[in-house]
Amino acid sequence: MVSIATAGDLLQWHPHGHILLTDGAFSDDGAFHPLATWDGDVVMKLFRERLLARLRERHAISEDLVRKLLAWRHPGFSAPLSLKKLVYLDGQKAVLYRSRMNPSLGRNFEAMDPLEWLARMADHIPDPGKHRTHFYGFYASRVRASRRETEASDVPTEPTTKSAGGS
Repeated sequence: MVSIATAGDLLQWHPHGHILLTDGAFSDDGAFHPLATWDGDVVMKLFRERLLARLRERHAISEDLVRKLLAWRHPGFSAPLSLKKLVYLDGQKAVLYRSRMNPSLGRNFEAMDPLEWLARMADHIPDPGKHRTHFYGFYASRVRASRRETEASDVPTEPTTKSAGGS
């Protein structure tokens, strides 16, 4: 499962994906086979390398950008908005949002007009009908529908008999 997120630490536009993986696989008979061990960092690096290679092959990104992206350290998971980090400065009619130090901005806060804050939050609301979570493999829509059809065809049906209606 991949969930597309758009907010950075200071609510700036920062599109990225959060990936949820299973720790095993399903065989054709529907049995789940868990992996004995696995390393999440290795999985993340492999996914990143293969995704960037595919984007590079399709000329969607440059080799220079691939090198830069591969040099990034994985930052980990964080929620897009924390009310603990948010302060409304009533006397100044401003919103102050604190977070970790942002190296590109050189600060750990963002101060803005309340309407600007609302506009930034609205940027992260997806367009109508746009999906931000995508399911693959066993959980993909097509696979789930096929499984339902198979399960429905395996259910025995009662034979129908018509009454002749007479005496």
